[in-house]
Amino acid sequence: MIFFQSFSPTSGPLKGGTTLVISGTDMGTKAKDIQEVLVAGERCDIVRSEYSVSVRSVVLMSAALLLHLSLATCPRQLGMIFCRVVCITNPASTVKSGHVSVKIRNVTRHSQAEFKYRSVTV
Repeated sequence: MIFFQSFSPTSGPLKGGTTLVISGTDMGTKAKDIQEVLVAGERCDIVRSEYSVSVRSVVLMSAALLLHLSLATCPRQLGMIFCRVVCITNPASTVKSGHVSVKIRNVTRHSQAEFKYRSVTV
């Protein structure tokens, strides 16, 4: 199941051009799995060359209930795929805030926090 963890930064200028880094789990296994990213309703250009994924297996120790995380290429236990998606914001016509939405394999997930397009004063 896709889980949206965080994004950074949380604001950028109206003119766009902000590099946004999105982190989550099970957000595809390759860059082409990311179909669309929207920031406050505005399209965000995905930087496919910056997409990264790592697979981690989670092993539960029965008696002590300890969690052990280790890198793996093909987990045999409960596994999670940790992803990093990078995109560049496009211009917005007005100051506004909104969720970051990521569409993967025809499923869209939204951030809990909001990104804010802000005006830049000189």
